[in-house]
Amino acid sequence: MNKFLAVIALSLFSSLPVYADLLDPTRPPEWLNQTTPLLMQTWRVDSILIANNRKVAIINGQVVKVGDAVGENKITAIEKDSVKLEGPDGEIVLFLIEKVVKQPLNTES
Repeated sequence: MNKFLAVIALSLFSSLPVYADLLDPTRPPEWLNQTTPLLMQTWRVDSILIANNRKVAIINGQVVKVGDAVGENKITAIEKDSVKLEGPDGEIVLFLIEKVVKQPLNTES
């Protein structure tokens, strides 16, 4: 019985280095972990929370409030559907949901 347990234990421990080389299939690719320069970065408003005494937005996964900095820009206002930033290039307005204007289909040809 002891020999049987010893054989099983050795077989389990000897296979561990084989599994150590396997990659985690849920891990993002390495290129996603690289930081993007702010000049090339696209900003996205993920969420806006407005409570009695608090206004918070999540921009690209970062929690921000009025007065916080995002790159070289400062958050000046958080509204129910947008976030306003002021920076060296002027005012930037980021919308929670893209404003899409539907156009009528032109059937004349």
